[in-house]
Amino acid sequence: MSAALEEHADLVRAVEAVGDEVSVVVSSPCASHPERAEVVVFYPGGDDRRRITELLADDALGVPVSLRNA
Repeated sequence: MSAALEEHADLVRAVEAVGDEVSVVVSSPCASHPERAEVVVFYPGGDDRRRITELLADDALGVPVSLRNA
């Protein structure tokens, strides 16, 4: 999973540049399947979600992504 982040480092940096409180992490969504993972983008709210969604629409990470208002 971290390979996906490394392959798309420019996209990860662009997403994180949306705001000071935006972060991109790898998470294990299901304890019963530790081999599976997803990318989680935490953002503070406001216009950040729209901007992040636009970035991800242009260039996907190739893995499941969740957006979470933190």
